[in-house]
Amino acid sequence: DGGYIFASTTSSTGGNVSGNHSGSGHADDIWIVRLDQQGNIIWQKCYGGSENDEGKDIIPTFDGGFVIAGYTFSNDSGIVNHSAGHIDALIVKIDSIGAIEWQKTFGGLNDESAYDIFQTSDSGYVFTGSTTSNDGDVSGHISGTDAWVCKISSAGKFEWSKCLGGSDEDYGNCVIQTHDNGYMVYATTKSTDVDVTGNKLGRKAWLVKLNPATNSVDAAITSGGFKHPYPNPSTNEMSMKVYNSMPVKEIQFFNLVGVQYYPEYRVEGTTATISVRSLPSGMYMARISYLDSGKNTEEVRKFIRE
Repeated sequence: DGGYIFASTTSSTGGNVSGNHSGSGHADDIWIVRLDQQGNIIWQKCYGGSENDEGKDIIPTFDGGFVIAGYTFSNDSGIVNHSAGHIDALIVKIDSIGAIEWQKTFGGLNDESAYDIFQTSDSGYVFTGSTTSNDGDVSGHISGTDAWVCKISSAGKFEWSKCLGGSDEDYGNCVIQTHDNGYMVYATTKSTDVDVTGNKLGRKAWLVKLNPATNSVDAAITSGGFKHPYPNPSTNEMSMKVYNSMPVKEIQFFNLVGVQYYPEYRVEGTTATISVRSLPSGMYMARISYLDSGKNTEEVRKFIRE
């Protein structure tokens, strides 16, 4: 309808905000605001309980409603928390005017968060975030804070979950379903082991492809911080710096639903010049594969095709 909706957090009890569950305003609620094309408020709603609750993402659903992803400390107002004193991932399904259809928490005895959610082809949902648990809805915990992917049904019933990462900090930031019914997870990682390869130092962007049949990791690649090609956005050709110590084996593009493209390119010294003329407009990842002493080394760059 050309309008807008956003998810945020509020501790207010006046102004544009009404219905805060903390009452005194000392705790945060998830705050959802629906706007018309001119930015006027159509409706606003607070969700949560008496403790802190935070909304991280909201998306429209196939039935005309919306689904919210976030996390909660609360254990009241219809919220059943798995772990007193810790946080659970919270998913709230609402209708087109903000009425709650169902709300469910997911996690174990430690901390879980949901940062991003995507509606899948079976009308269910997949969300990603982080976990420090290894019980309840969480299995296969690796170490410390893991990136976490969880699949639920259209009614919010738990189906499966997957921990991703290594021995350091890992967080899931975005997830989509790919054309082969697998999943692509954009994460950040400080790990250098287990699921993570190619990271040598510090926090890096990390892209993980999950197999549709087994939910196992099909591929996982890290970047040097998503250095942008130039010009960015691009219309005809773009250039990017490459490692001069390693020969380029292959350059691939893929869009946000996992479709791959194989562009024409040339490498001169430390600069790769790549044609983007044949690409539809949109956001892409460029995956650069190097041949490093017989081992495959990869990095990822992000760009926009105008």
